[in-house]
Amino acid sequence: MTARFTESIVEEAALAWLEGLGYTILHGPEIAPGEPFAERVILEIYDAMQQAIETGQPYQTLLDPPPADPRVAHPPKKMEA
Repeated sequence: MTARFTESIVEEAALAWLEGLGYTILHGPEIAPGEPFAERVILEIYDAMQQAIETGQPYQTLLDPPPADPRVAHPPKKMEA
């Protein structure tokens, strides 16, 4: 007998894995463009970035978990002429 995977099995496994890494899992309607939650989050991020520019204070990301520290990122690719 061959094991079969459906899209929903793979999706649920991926979401469980991401949640285990600390990501917050939201359903599509909660974050879809035009929905109040998505617009509010985008405006909050924009306002925080604008405040950082105006005050000179470093911007603190609202992403959870935050992106990787740029000091540990891969070096930029060298473009050949």
